[in-house]
Amino acid sequence: MCFVRSLLLTAIALTAFVPASSAAVAGDLDPSFASGGRFTQDFGANHGDGFAGVVVAPSGSIYAAGGMYDDGSGLTRPFVVRFTASGAPDPTFGANGLAILSTATNAYAMSVALQADGKPVRRRRVWRQ
Repeated sequence: MCFVRSLLLTAIALTAFVPASSAAVAGDLDPSFASGGRFTQDFGANHGDGFAGVVVAPSGSIYAAGGMYDDGSGLTRPFVVRFTASGAPDPTFGANGLAILSTATNAYAMSVALQADGKPVRRRRVWRQ
């Protein structure tokens, strides 16, 4: 599960945060992002979690949406997480950067976008067992 987060946020670092210097080559990791251009985070799900959509705000904040499966409840819950431009969870958003969007249904946040006011919106998929 950490691999998915690492892979996705590495891709963000590759595309959005490559330093604008003559030494930077397209596709290089930005060493100032998170830890050497890579970020992993365990959000405490009992089984697995992953991102399905990412958007970078004009401010540099990064929003990622996805779902986390909880072995205890048997439910998949959608979430949005916000990271600072440096790749750290933003403590001013949700609970240390994480906002779980639903607790009573199986759902997964499929994408995230920004409204005109800069607030994130997400599209989710809901299913029944």
